[in-house]
Amino acid sequence: MGGNYYEVDSQFYDLYNALGGLNVFGPAISPKFTHQDSEYQYTAAALFVFNPLSPAGNQISFAPIGLELGIAGQGSMGEDLGAGLFIYPGFQDRKSVV
Repeated sequence: MGGNYYEVDSQFYDLYNALGGLNVFGPAISPKFTHQDSEYQYTAAALFVFNPLSPAGNQISFAPIGLELGIAGQGSMGEDLGAGLFIYPGFQDRKSVV
């Protein structure tokens, strides 16, 4: 995988590592950024979200990337979804973790 990588922000670091870190999520591929009062950071496999308005203990979640891309519920592991999109076969064993 080529490209620029970033440090996982301290806001997400503990959860990132607790759920498998680099082996599950891949590297951070964006810096942390703010949008509509929440903070976000992309990794190769997930979009971490920190919502300060959520109750303590529930402030970090994952954004539904598949819905944003219009591919939620489509395809099977490793299947080409067109437009260069595919479901990474490595998620087969990990899909219930996140």
